[in-house]
Amino acid sequence: MPRAPLNGVHVSGFVSPSLRKAVYPGSLEETLRDRGYLIDVEAPEKTTDYRGFVKNLTAALKKRVETAEALMKQYSWDLFFLVITGTDRVGHYLWDAYIDRGHQLHQDFLEYYQQVDEAIGGLSRLIGEDTPLMVLSDHGMGPAKVSMNLNTLLVKAGYLETREPAMDYTSVKSESRAFAAETNKIYLNSVDRFPGGRVKEEDRDQTLGELTELLMGVYYKGQSVVKGVYTRNELFSGPYADMGPDLVVLPRQGFSFKTSLQCTRLFQHDRLSGTHTDDNAFLFLCGENYVEIPEGFSIEGAVGAMNVVGGLNL
Repeated sequence: MPRAPLNGVHVSGFVSPSLRKAVYPGSLEETLRDRGYLIDVEAPEKTTDYRGFVKNLTAALKKRVETAEALMKQYSWDLFFLVITGTDRVGHYLWDAYIDRGHQLHQDFLEYYQQVDEAIGGLSRLIGEDTPLMVLSDHGMGPAKVSMNLNTLLVKAGYLETREPAMDYTSVKSESRAFAAETNKIYLNSVDRFPGGRVKEEDRDQTLGELTELLMGVYYKGQSVVKGVYTRNELFSGPYADMGPDLVVLPRQGFSFKTSLQCTRLFQHDRLSGTHTDDNAFLFLCGENYVEIPEGFSIEGAVGAMNVVGGLNL
């Protein structure tokens, strides 16, 4: 995300194309370049590149932690947070190496996680025992064997039509009633939301019901593919809830979702061996102000209760 002025320091994450627009204050850019800081590591094209991929992730982690330690010492913080994305990357591409002890990269996988553990330990010692510490993941990880393309399903079921060649979402025809984006999110082509939209508000609930029935009825070699389908109202709240997807679809273990508009195959073997899961994320709290997690606890509530003056996203 683009940098934004704040009373603190901000280094954007992996969606930033370059450091130039990702760092605040701008004077920090040169320092990061001199350190060899990497926003992200390029994904490997071939399985033969995976060993080098892990080495690059290790190098990026080292630079990120060194930068975090330097900034932690340089500034006086009310809130400091560090994001490690390498665990996501190594999980997606090398989950098979993790579960197979005989895999040639099994030890590489474990060693990367050991380095992450050591990094967290070092930062924890740096902030001291009296400083509250929160460590969490935004999702879990599990095996991905077969992927299902949600847009292909919508095309086959008559909910989606595209102009050929279907290069991007401007190719969606006005006759369409729904399309999928962002891996597992389905949007109704609503009259009041999208140019050339078709679905009227009075048809919304019926269309959502049809789509839910369609998704829950998909099987692959006798196995149910979809674990659950949730509406926007079930998942989101607040002033921006209406901007969310109309449906969020969760896969069963061993399956993942794709949303390519060019693919005509409903199922195919997943190029990635690991995928996000919704039931094995974690939260760890410690420090002077550590208390039992209250009923109804949420990340929004925890952050909202803090007096946030400075923050850092690495």
